[in-house]
Amino acid sequence: VSRSIVQKAVCVLSRCPFFGLLQQRLSPVTHAYFDQKDFRCTALLSSFHAQLDSVPFEKLSEGELLLGMDHSTIFRGLRHELLSVLKAILLEGKVLVYSAS
Repeated sequence: VSRSIVQKAVCVLSRCPFFGLLQQRLSPVTHAYFDQKDFRCTALLSSFHAQLDSVPFEKLSEGELLLGMDHSTIFRGLRHELLSVLKAILLEGKVLVYSAS
């Protein structure tokens, strides 16, 4: 069986919750990576990883960590799952919500 479409994704696992900064930097990298249409060439992702590793996250302010995050949109989008997400946060689970829309 052959498929005409193969889904691919770029996923970042981070110990630091710098969501806004991550979203701001990951979006153009992801677009460029998928636009090149050669998924064997990972130099772009490697340089993004190196750049991300060089960020002194312990020195970032809370405003920088949450840069560009609109909380009301997230809460409206989660609706019934909001309590599950809040529970994960209270249990110190790592939660990241990102949407292109």
